[in-house]
Amino acid sequence: MKILLDVCPPRQVRDALPGHEVHTAVKMGWGELENGELMREAEAAGFELFIVCDKNIRYQQNL
Repeated sequence: MKILLDVCPPRQVRDALPGHEVHTAVKMGWGELENGELMREAEAAGFELFIVCDKNIRYQQNL
């Protein structure tokens, strides 16, 4: 599974997902994007899961 981690999840989250292709928003060059734009980029790049720490994202975006 192709997984994207937002800027805030700790590194241990990545280490806890062996067998998956895990990338961070920062390493993808998307560290400064707003949530909506970041989600669009992630979807266009084929990410299947987006892990964030933002508790309010479901109220900020049309999920």
